[in-house]
Amino acid sequence: MDGKTYKITNELHGLLGESIIKANKLKLTFEDVEFQIDLETEFFIDPENIVDAMLTHTTNFGWWSSLKFTAEEKLKQVTLDLHLARGSTTDTAEDRIKNLQRHQQRNSLEQIVNFVNHVLTTYEHRRDILKEINKAQCNQKQNERYN
Repeated sequence: MDGKTYKITNELHGLLGESIIKANKLKLTFEDVEFQIDLETEFFIDPENIVDAMLTHTTNFGWWSSLKFTAEEKLKQVTLDLHLARGSTTDTAEDRIKNLQRHQQRNSLEQIVNFVNHVLTTYEHRRDILKEINKAQCNQKQNERYN
């Protein structure tokens, strides 16, 4: 076990009784490095700057994909460590503490993998929307040339 921190926390915005509570500000801690993520900004599409949106989309999708891959690899290792620990003949207090930490780390990594899967699915939908906006803008420019 590497002893690194893995977690997702969010800041809820809104008042009790309001119908909309925003949970778009996230802090993702991965291997003790904290990333501040604003999902509203992350997925925003500005139709006036579609080319920029397409370029940043590819970069961001790649970042999230590499995070998913790394988290899945760490999850496999922690799961293997837990499996190997079950077969251990010693059961000291220190071993129980390490196993508890491994379970907590595995649960956190599973949360991150699930969250990143949702982010990547959202990026796939965003990609489709970007394509449609680009297509519509190209068609509009062609129609303007011929009219």
